[in-house]
Amino acid sequence: MDPFDLLFIVIHMTLKQYLLIMTLATVLCWVSWFFVLFNVDPFRDTGIGFIFFYITLFLSVLGTVALITFLLSLLFLRQKLPMYKYVHKTFVLGFTTSCIVLALLYLQSKAVLNTWNIIIFFGILIFLSLFKLSLHF
Repeated sequence: MDPFDLLFIVIHMTLKQYLLIMTLATVLCWVSWFFVLFNVDPFRDTGIGFIFFYITLFLSVLGTVALITFLLSLLFLRQKLPMYKYVHKTFVLGFTTSCIVLALLYLQSKAVLNTWNIIIFFGILIFLSLFKLSLHF
């Protein structure tokens, strides 16, 4: 198989293929996260277990949020946008949500997450969201 044929298949993925692959990948990520959660001893771990924990959780949350928001946007939004715009928006939302969840979890693991840090963290997120929104106008 020519590498350009593979690129052609990836570029021209149908919505059904995207949903199927994303669903399977998300399920596999959740299974691997539970596997890491229940089989890695954090007291004997050298650090690679924590890396697997955070990576699998990141990918699991990313896939779950992207799929759920995509399906909700198809059900409730009546805009006539191309499907790739919905996929892009929901994937970016899933990526952002995953980063937020992991940042909060990491701060909690370092015992620095308190009320003021949460307020500052979400204040920065609101500021960045408003800044991004202002760039579109």
